[in-house]
Amino acid sequence: MMGRKAPDATQLELTIRFANGGTVTAEDIDLIEAVRRARSILAASKATGVPTGNAG
Repeated sequence: MMGRKAPDATQLELTIRFANGGTVTAEDIDLIEAVRRARSILAASKATGVPTGNAG
């Protein structure tokens, strides 16, 4: 994932802000990449630990 880097690496944080108030952060990109790799939103949520909102 994007969060892995050398301990002494320079860090840059980028947030894209849209005119309608929406944003895209590094965490959003990580989640999108997990969905791409897993080819499933449910599988990506299980792999990343992000809850799906399904109670049952």
